[in-house]
Amino acid sequence: MIAVKLLLIEPPEQVPPRPLLYPTVIPRGLLITAAVLRERGASVKVFDLRSLNVAPESVAERWEGQSPDAAGVSVHGVPSLKPARECIQVCHRVWLTARMVVGGFLAKAAGQFIRQYIPKFVDICGADSDVASAQCW
Repeated sequence: MIAVKLLLIEPPEQVPPRPLLYPTVIPRGLLITAAVLRERGASVKVFDLRSLNVAPESVAERWEGQSPDAAGVSVHGVPSLKPARECIQVCHRVWLTARMVVGGFLAKAAGQFIRQYIPKFVDICGADSDVASAQCW
């Protein structure tokens, strides 16, 4: 089932940004997922906290008053677990009834591993982004 309104979030970096060492990366997986879900009729917004260099709390500030049916947070590697968990907590506080999903490389490669770091109410999607709409939403 595809929710009508979705918010896909790229969490911020856990360490201060260093453009020469870690350049800003376009959230390709989230953008592919958004495109597939839009083709299936969903209204999708992508919020890239990493590129904007803003804290997870900015999700609440930017999207307050709007209520997505679901929010998805990308997890690429172990260093992104803490910021992703913070994004989940903010989203859950603002939209108590919204479904929460975690996806991304680490979710696909080590879904059971990350289960211990994220709340139990969050679904883990271990699919590639181009099939995420069929398997996760």
